[in-house]
Amino acid sequence: MADDEECKKLINDLRAIVPNLDVIVISTGGRVRHDRTEHTVDSLNPKELLECLQSLRKDATAEILARESRMTE
Repeated sequence: MADDEECKKLINDLRAIVPNLDVIVISTGGRVRHDRTEHTVDSLNPKELLECLQSLRKDATAEILARESRMTE
């Protein structure tokens, strides 16, 4: 997205359809902004993204962790 305002508008438009929607914004800036339903992670840090996903959806990320564990064996 071109800027923060454009991103915020998209999030607000989505939340007009699905209230309290969890949103993860991936940014190369590494700027972290968290509230209950909006999380910003650094796009150059996949571990940070996975940690964020785990905090939101532990059950869904368990499969990712299991697959990664099998790949490193």
